[in-house]
Amino acid sequence: MTTTIAKSVDQVAALTTSASASYSDPSGAFVALPDTSVTFDLKLASLLVVTFAARGAVAKKPGQTTTPIVFVKCELDGTPCQPDSNPVEFLLPPFCCDTRSFTWVARRVAPGAHTIAISWGMGNPGSAVLTNRSLIVEAARL
Repeated sequence: MTTTIAKSVDQVAALTTSASASYSDPSGAFVALPDTSVTFDLKLASLLVVTFAARGAVAKKPGQTTTPIVFVKCELDGTPCQPDSNPVEFLLPPFCCDTRSFTWVARRVAPGAHTIAISWGMGNPGSAVLTNRSLIVEAARL
């Protein structure tokens, strides 16, 4: 277990959208989650706390007996966010909705321009819809 102590939060980047995003790739392959990336310019070396949340539902294909699982990945400048148990499973209920979230941490990020991007895919692919998405990045001074 790694612990990092940071100072005050100096910057916050936030993205929110109510728009629906639909996924139905039968391969389950990861793709960028539409409108769910944020670029920001860090003023100081920082610890980043990245939280993604969304409301969603899944649907089975006709005859499918397994429940589809939405997988979510976070990348900082193309590198997986930590903890490195990317992807994270969002087990959503079929035909109705629930909200899921996860928080990642980047322990030592240099000043400059950076991008956090969220992608998604599926296990036991059926279809999925995510709405009411938020992506919050808090930068705390090291």
